[in-house]
Amino acid sequence: MLNFLRDNSRILSKLLFYQFGAAFFSGMMILAVPDNSTTLGLVIGIFCAFFLVFLNHIVLWEEGATCRLRADAGRAAYNPLKGLYLMLAVNIPNYFLTVLYILGSKSGPFAWDSVILKIATAIMMFWEAMYVRVVQAIGENPFLWLLAPVPAILLGFISYWLGLANCRAAGVLSGPKVEK
Repeated sequence: MLNFLRDNSRILSKLLFYQFGAAFFSGMMILAVPDNSTTLGLVIGIFCAFFLVFLNHIVLWEEGATCRLRADAGRAAYNPLKGLYLMLAVNIPNYFLTVLYILGSKSGPFAWDSVILKIATAIMMFWEAMYVRVVQAIGENPFLWLLAPVPAILLGFISYWLGLANCRAAGVLSGPKVEK
């Protein structure tokens, strides 16, 4: 595990930086929408979540294409699950903060009696700002926060796999190439 984190520290730091940027962008977008506007808040939340997925897609597709070249040249082993492992590693802070939030929620065992849990909740609401409006629209169950990063994890895995297969989304949308 530590070797994986060390060997992929460049890509993981880039993904964490994009997570921070998307969280900051999402926080600004959420502050611009009134709390009583659930439909607009949900649309903004979905847009912010897809913004993070798009940033992850760019990085992981490029990493998948690079790993394919390394595997074809015999310099590295072919690992189609590396994208899933990368996304799970990037989401370790999300799940750590979510567990602290669940422990401190009304249905948790500690029920907001700790300052540390309140600070962890504030950090979680910032770090996972792109999911706030979506989770609020679905319901107030704190366990929904465990499911919030799952689409980003799955789409990150698919992006890496598409990079391994050298399949571009723009190529699918543009149609067949016509020779002149």
